[in-house]
Amino acid sequence: MKDKTPEVLEPPQKKHWVIFVIIFLIAILILVFFFLNQRDYQADRDRSNNLSAGQENTSSDARGQVSCKTTTIFTKDFTNLDNINSIAPLGGLNVGSASRSYISNKKTIDGTTVSTPIYAPMDSTLMGIYYKKANYGDGGSRGEYRLEIDAGCDGITYVFDHIAEVNETIKNAGAKEPSAESNVGTNVKIQLKAGELIGQTDGTKIAGTWDFYLINPSYNAFHINPKRWQSDHNKHADCPYNYFIPELKTKYEAKLMLWDGQKPAGLTCGQISHDVADTLSGGWFQGDATDMKGTRLNLSSTANMVEVLREVSGALNQNENDRFGFRTYTYSKKPEEVKPGESLCYAGDNKYVYLNLVSAEKLLTANGVGNCPATFPASGTEEWQR
Repeated sequence: MKDKTPEVLEPPQKKHWVIFVIIFLIAILILVFFFLNQRDYQADRDRSNNLSAGQENTSSDARGQVSCKTTTIFTKDFTNLDNINSIAPLGGLNVGSASRSYISNKKTIDGTTVSTPIYAPMDSTLMGIYYKKANYGDGGSRGEYRLEIDAGCDGITYVFDHIAEVNETIKNAGAKEPSAESNVGTNVKIQLKAGELIGQTDGTKIAGTWDFYLINPSYNAFHINPKRWQSDHNKHADCPYNYFIPELKTKYEAKLMLWDGQKPAGLTCGQISHDVADTLSGGWFQGDATDMKGTRLNLSSTANMVEVLREVSGALNQNENDRFGFRTYTYSKKPEEVKPGESLCYAGDNKYVYLNLVSAEKLLTANGVGNCPATFPASGTEEWQR
């Protein structure tokens, strides 16, 4: 029989300080995670600016215009799936970048993220090495690589990001010290063989995730008003798993999960655009805004999840008025089911947005904190156009 140790009651003030410290640490982690997600968004935005200015050698102008003989160009695994917990589809709104598939590594019993190898899925050419400094607050900092690789046909580029280590050839060809800027890189031409080990990673120190995405200039995502969409990430990003041979594609699709870990039936690899004509779904803008400037609103559904995101382009340290978003599984209709003349309210994470689809080209919204109001608010509304 164990001795009973007398219970020691903490003074109330000490308990209050403990609670305060815990809340403060949680807030810091949330801010760091938000900054990392925003850095992915900014990197994609900057890359599009560079492409427009002809500053990056991974654009289609810098490579041969050979046509792909088949759409299944990837013939080898790009990682060891035994180390992978989940693969996220394209199209997430409340993530760093909708064009990226976020891959989550498994964790050991003690919570350590497993490191996984990265392989070239085809014979291809590494064109850009971006070695950047990733800051993780109390978790310290380290250098991480983004590798931009030319598939050799149709101008296709595939990219791995948040790679912790690369092979000696790549390491020696890139910068010796990580840059504070995410789009400062080294132009190279390094031949890669299908199945070649090019690096390994345990993902970001916050989430244990890393990125895989593909830009195909021959693929054009549907947008109701194409002039609003200028970034190649919003025009030409395609599901990378569709480019694998069938037996590999099936394996990767079996790992698909939503960004919050849910695995609903019928989940697919997703798509970059959520525009559906004559409905609420997709992108809405204010004034002359585009995906590269100004204020925009996006609404989507992926399987049984509905997402809402209002944001201002380029605002990395966005306050609540600049960025407003949430996910929900509770709703009366999905955005693509809402027709002109209808209105509804979505709520999640103690936020709401009431939407009145006036016409196919005009939307009125009102957002706030808490649950949905009984009727559309009479004040504080915003107007949006396609």
